[in-house]
Order: sequence, then C-alpha cells, then structure tokens
Amino acid sequence: MEYLKVDVPGRDGQDIDVLINGAPNGKAGQVLILGKGNILVSIDLLDAEEKLVNLCDTTPTHPRIVEIKV
Repeated sequence: MEYLKVDVPGRDGQDIDVLINGAPNGKAGQVLILGKGNILVSIDLLDAEEKLVNLCDTTPTHPRIVEIKV
C-alpha cells in the first residue's frame, strides 16, 4: 500500500474531490491509500492541472504530497 495527500493551495477547508486516473478517489487534504506505480492525479475543478506521479516508498505518516494548482 502507498499513501498520497493532495493539497490545493488557496482552497484549504473546501470539499474537493481528488481524481486518480480520472475517477474520484477521496478528498483533498486527506491521506489516500493507493497501489504502487504511476498514477495521474488531479482534482474535480475546472482548469485544474494534472500531474503524473510515481507512487512508491510512502508510509501513513510520510505520504507523497502533491500540490494541484487551479
């Protein structure tokens, strides 16, 4: 298992869906549990950027943190 946290600068406290490979998979600001490997990360807001992330070697206390800008 791998761990990912998606941050959206300037949108703290908002209820924003995280998209993993185009499908909803949790909320921004929460630690998500995913499988190892390459994933496409974005959020469910217009004009949000997408990032390709290689997810490996994470722990619940040290998740991979990805910032998505809108």
